[in-house]
Amino acid sequence: MPDPSASHHEEPEYQAEHLRAALATDPRVMQPGLEVGVTPGAVVVRGCVPTESMKGAVAEVLQPHLEGRRLVNDVEVTPNVVPDGAEDLV
Repeated sequence: MPDPSASHHEEPEYQAEHLRAALATDPRVMQPGLEVGVTPGAVVVRGCVPTESMKGAVAEVLQPHLEGRRLVNDVEVTPNVVPDGAEDLV
C-alpha cells in the first residue's frame, strides 16, 4: 500500500497522487477513479461512490494526511441500480 503521508514539501501533483492511491487501495473505499487535487490550503476530492458510508470513508482515509489543510469532499453518491428484469436490446 502506498504511503499517503503527503508532505507539504512535495509537489502538489505528487501529494495528490499519494492521496489518490490511498483511496484506491484502502478497503473502506477502493475507488481508483476518484480525483484528488491539492492546494496550499485544501485537499479537494471529486468523483462518485455508491454509498453514503463510502463517502464518509473518503474523509476518514484522508483526514490523517491533511496536515492542516481543509478537506473539500465533493464526492457524489450515485447508487448502483440493479435492473428489475432482463434488458431489452433492440
